[in-house]
Amino acid sequence: MNPTGKTAPAKLLLIVILAGAAMLLAPLASLYRLSHFSAMVVHTIEVEYNISKLLRTLIDAETGVRGFLATSDPEFLDIYYRAQSRWHGQLDHLRELTSDNPAQHENLRKLNGLIDSVLSTMQQTKIAFDRGERGSSLTPSMKEGKDLMDRARAVIRAMQSEETRLALVRQENQKTDAEWTTALLILTSFTMFGIAIVMWRNYRAGEKRTQAAIMESEERLRLLTDNISDYAIIMIDPRGRVVSWNEGARRLKGYAAEEIIGQPMSVFYTPEDISAGLPASLLGQAELQGRIENEGWRVRKDKALLDEASSLFREKQSQFSRNMILLRMSPGQIPVTPAKVRNAAGA
Repeated sequence: MNPTGKTAPAKLLLIVILAGAAMLLAPLASLYRLSHFSAMVVHTIEVEYNISKLLRTLIDAETGVRGFLATSDPEFLDIYYRAQSRWHGQLDHLRELTSDNPAQHENLRKLNGLIDSVLSTMQQTKIAFDRGERGSSLTPSMKEGKDLMDRARAVIRAMQSEETRLALVRQENQKTDAEWTTALLILTSFTMFGIAIVMWRNYRAGEKRTQAAIMESEERLRLLTDNISDYAIIMIDPRGRVVSWNEGARRLKGYAAEEIIGQPMSVFYTPEDISAGLPASLLGQAELQGRIENEGWRVRKDKALLDEASSLFREKQSQFSRNMILLRMSPGQIPVTPAKVRNAAGA
């Protein structure tokens, strides 16, 4: 007898099983990385939003002082004082969001000094105006303020460029990892198919069931990788009306931008939710909590329904406050008709 010959198939089977297990771990690790890159894309969107908010605060301050100098109306100073009280907190929040980015921290350090100087110059100009100085007497301080404001804008543009660069890198990482995941899934499928042939070559029925399970697993993972990087981002004004609409929103909701901008967010909700006051309730909760998660049936342009999960962010501090709805499409988001929903409920 040849023991080696008898144990060779068992060794081969063990090698194939271990290889299959390793191949299964690879796509799972790749999916984890893909999820991480998706989270980083969302993080970049949040950083860009807060940079824009800080810029609006500076513009508010500049507008308030210029309005006061032009009209002597003290109401313009309210805008300036509000901006003066907000910018420290906004800058600190940006430091937290960019804690892992030395380049952005250096930009924030420069911006801190520039904003201090801008607001100090504005204050000096206001004091001179209060003393009765007018016209050319104010020109030097106003020119100095403009120069400082231009330099602050330049730093903010540099920060925005850095976030744009990071977004492109992270999106490219997403794409590359998705391609690797697909390749690994295909390789894993072939490996598992080989395992099935080795283990069940004498059982045709069992072999077919194994192949079907592999194909089903591959399809679930493919749907996940296809949709994990798709986002719909909708900006809502304080009255609940749409003011901004991206490509992901068009794909999800079915509306072109020119059709939906200016419309109330209630058009996305079912008549039952509107009667129950759900849109206004979500806005109110976001007002109090800053962010609210919600899931339920939502209405597309074609009146089909989507079982949709969304996050509503509320910015309360800026006089140009906005709400942001962030929708992350999922593999199960399949439009259905209202009748089909009622039938399902009745069953």
